[in-house]
Amino acid sequence: MAIHATAALSVPGLDRAQVQSALRVIRENSVQGLAEMRQMIGLLREPAGSGPAVDATDETTRARLSEVDGLVDRARAAGLAVRVTRRGEPRPLPVGVDLAAYRIVQESLTNALKHGAGEADLLVAYEPAGVVVGVDNRVGADGGAPSGAGAGLIGMRERAALLNGRFAAGPAQGRWRVRVELPTGEAA
Repeated sequence: MAIHATAALSVPGLDRAQVQSALRVIRENSVQGLAEMRQMIGLLREPAGSGPAVDATDETTRARLSEVDGLVDRARAAGLAVRVTRRGEPRPLPVGVDLAAYRIVQESLTNALKHGAGEADLLVAYEPAGVVVGVDNRVGADGGAPSGAGAGLIGMRERAALLNGRFAAGPAQGRWRVRVELPTGEAA
């Protein structure tokens, strides 16, 4: 939420509609974050072998990669031109992979808006044994290097590591690239 607020504050000349769009994103993220915390607390409180206290697959609160179009629409409304490439056949993903992929795309688009030069390419690829997400954007005047504490990059790296995935982010040929490969536990 802080990243979205900072991004909105750092873009000069936002009109009222763009400010309202940014506030909607912040509100949605806070509601989703609270729901995710409730789920995690419920899972942590669960006595061994007793079944989940909170359903981690609750359809009303779980962010999923299949909802990435909403993220793209909000990024576009905030002024980021996003081109989306999809490969493979979309399918249900394990809860952790689904949420991590969604959050990584969300963070990457926010960083592209904040540090980029107004455009980004998003890749969502369903592969036989996993899913790949990537965001590639031209860098802005600051060279695309994150100017904050780097918590967003650290968070993305940690999400990937928790799922035995691979994470890479950094400058490449005048662009900033984030690429994450998350295994789904399916046979290749």
